[in-house]
Amino acid sequence: MKNIKRLLFATLIFVLITVSGCIFEGNDSKKSNYVSFVTSFGPNNDYNNSYYHYVKNEDGFVYSKISKYDIKSSEEHEVFALDNNTAGNKRITDYYGNDNDLFIIVNENKNDNETSFLYHHNNNSGENQIITEVSGSIYLIRTGTGMIVGINKKDDNDTPHYYNLDEANSTFQLSEIVKPELNNLNNYGSSEIIPLENGKSVTFTKNIGEANYSYSLDGINGDIDALTNKNALDSGLYNDFLVEDEKVIGIVQFTEWKNGLCPKNLLKPQNLKGSALFEFDINTQKSNILYETKGSKTLIIGYKDKQIYLYRKGKVIRKNLNDKKEEVIYSIDKNRNKDQLSFNWINNTLLIFDEDDYTVIGSCND
Repeated sequence: MKNIKRLLFATLIFVLITVSGCIFEGNDSKKSNYVSFVTSFGPNNDYNNSYYHYVKNEDGFVYSKISKYDIKSSEEHEVFALDNNTAGNKRITDYYGNDNDLFIIVNENKNDNETSFLYHHNNNSGENQIITEVSGSIYLIRTGTGMIVGINKKDDNDTPHYYNLDEANSTFQLSEIVKPELNNLNNYGSSEIIPLENGKSVTFTKNIGEANYSYSLDGINGDIDALTNKNALDSGLYNDFLVEDEKVIGIVQFTEWKNGLCPKNLLKPQNLKGSALFEFDINTQKSNILYETKGSKTLIIGYKDKQIYLYRKGKVIRKNLNDKKEEVIYSIDKNRNKDQLSFNWINNTLLIFDEDDYTVIGSCND
């Protein structure tokens, strides 16, 4: 897990749009170097009002500052920056935050010796706390129930240890836990553990080079029939799902490139054969494709209550799956430069992020 890092994407846009009360800047992916993608599926039950992202310096370096975008005010605030980094041997490697707290991992390399720091930034006081410092690596692990911390110490043969973050009097400390059941992502495939509303979980698995997607639920193992054999040899699983009316709902991209583990990927448009929005019934283990696309011209970016959200030819479209009616939420200025976007849902708010300039370029409440 320690080597799992966010993939960076290249070249993007600046645009202003006003349609149906939504103000955006955006792009058209048909000329993109890489396909636009979803970082957080939704609408969802995330009730925070904060979106964190890296900031690009004047010299083009990305991993030294973090900014917070406030959904309510549409304002940006720089909340964390590395200091004394003239040698360029420090970098932020990961972060995780909510409205009140931001946790940051900083890696420092001196004379081939790696030291990692786990910081806590208090959004209310603006103060920073070093929670721990180790000779080795620290990494954040997102689970369906929250975040845990992994640490591999060099003086412990890089054996992984796992910790919860405990708070007392606005300060945090680590408490070690047994190894949790973790999602897996590697060159051979991926597995995702999806928490269910009844306190249980279902695990979806897809191995590269195999035609079937599989599930494991309450000791029952089987194939996700709706997805099996659908151009799936090089496809992987997305790591974010919705649970609605006792059904798990998610996106799958069918790719011709094994590193295209959808939708967060460095995927060329010509390597995307299509996408599918599917549902898996927890009670019957039956699966069904709700909506399917061909090629890369239409992307599935959201779903809720029989409404699917699509990105097509510079427009975000809301489509009713019952009556098939479509409504354009916003359109994009055709005169702007066009490249890659990411789509991020926080509750009912859709954020559009520029993956080249590292800026939020639009937000809309649906």
